[in-house]
Amino acid sequence: SEAELVALLKQNISVAISELRDLGITALVTLGEKGTVVVSGGKSELVEAQKVRPVDVVNLVGAGDTFLGGFLFGLIEQHLDLVGAVGLGNSCASEVIKVAGARLENS
Repeated sequence: SEAELVALLKQNISVAISELRDLGITALVTLGEKGTVVVSGGKSELVEAQKVRPVDVVNLVGAGDTFLGGFLFGLIEQHLDLVGAVGLGNSCASEVIKVAGARLENS
C-alpha cells in the first residue's frame, strides 16, 4: 500500500515508486480510491480504480482482500498480465464495498 511503501522507504510516494522502478522491482502499490500502480520491467503504470458513487459505498471491510483475490484469479486462472489482473482486482473491490459483510453475491 501507499502508506506502507512511504513508511518503508521514508520517501514521498512518487520518489518511492521511482526507486522501485529504478531497482527493477516488480510491485503493486495500492492507492485506495485512486487505483493501483503496477511497477514492472523498469516501468510504472497507474491502473485507475473503478468509480463508485459515495452514496453507494456501504462498507470498506474486505476491499483489500477482495482486490487481491480478483488480482490473483486474473493472473493465475485467466492468464492476464499484471495490468489486466490489477484491473480485475479493482473491479472486484469496487463491487464488494457496495454490500455489507464483505461478500459478493453470485451473479
